[in-house]
Amino acid sequence: MAKKLVKKAAKPAAKVAKSKPKAQAKPAKKVAKAPAAPPRIFRQIPPPPPPPPLAVPKPPAADAVLGFERGMAELQKHNYAGAKITFQGLLDNFPSEGFLTDRARVYLSLADRELQRRPASSGSVEERLTAATAALNNNDDAEAGRLAESAFRDDRNADLAVYLMAIVAARQGRTEDALAHIKTAIEINPESRVQARQDEEFDILLELDEFHTLTEAPPTPAPSLIAKKPLKKR
Repeated sequence: MAKKLVKKAAKPAAKVAKSKPKAQAKPAKKVAKAPAAPPRIFRQIPPPPPPPPLAVPKPPAADAVLGFERGMAELQKHNYAGAKITFQGLLDNFPSEGFLTDRARVYLSLADRELQRRPASSGSVEERLTAATAALNNNDDAEAGRLAESAFRDDRNADLAVYLMAIVAARQGRTEDALAHIKTAIEINPESRVQARQDEEFDILLELDEFHTLTEAPPTPAPSLIAKKPLKKR
């Protein structure tokens, strides 16, 4: 018996899934861009300024140079007392003269060493009077008096020595000694009379009558009243 062909019922077609409409993509939020950095400007660093020029040393004072030359002259004459006083005065009056004062210290030490080897009254009368004058100019009255007295002991005709002794006495207020020394100086050298009368060192004596008597010019002798008759020609 023939089998009956049973038609199988056809399977229903698979449902086609309806595709959902794609959601529209939301536009991306614009991210605010950071402001662009300004362009870097490379500044050229200027070179450092040149160092200031070296200061030109000032030349020493003219008086300092003269004092140094006087000290050297005394040193060359072996007048160590005068050299010492001159160089010491240079250091006292011009302490910041650099090289000049450095050399003065060296020569001052040299003069000092030589004086320590020699007696206090060494040197000629002229050398001691030069040193005494330099000491007076540097207001070293004690040294000036010592040197002048030493010179006068060796030479009683040294009017400058006793004149310097008078100045020292006047500075120290010893008016009687000053007058006595002036009198001696005038006896040795009458020209000391005019010098003493005009010397400011003796202003302390101006109120004393004895000083004026010493320093006044001596009266000039009266001219002869009898005129000489000219010789007659024969």
